[in-house]
Amino acid sequence: MKYFLIFISYIVSPKFCIDCSHFIPHRSDSQFGKCKMFPITSTDDIYLVTGKINEEEIQYNYCSTSRKYSDMCGKNGKKYDPL
Repeated sequence: MKYFLIFISYIVSPKFCIDCSHFIPHRSDSQFGKCKMFPITSTDDIYLVTGKINEEEIQYNYCSTSRKYSDMCGKNGKKYDPL
C-alpha cells in the first residue's frame, strides 16, 4: 500500500522543469531556463555542404516553449526525467 501511494503521488504531482534532469538553469533567473531535450541548432560536427567544422555553440529551446507545445514536452511533461 505504501508503494502504491508513492506511485500515485508521483503521477499526480506536477512535473516542474526545474526538477528535471534535462533542465539547464539560467545564470540569473530560472524562468529563462532551457531544455537539453530540444536543441535548436544542429549538433553535427561538419557541415555537409561545405565540409567545414561546425563551431557554433548548441542552442536550446526555453523550457516555457517546450512545455507549451504538445509535440515537445507539453503541459503534462512527457519528457520529464526526475533528478
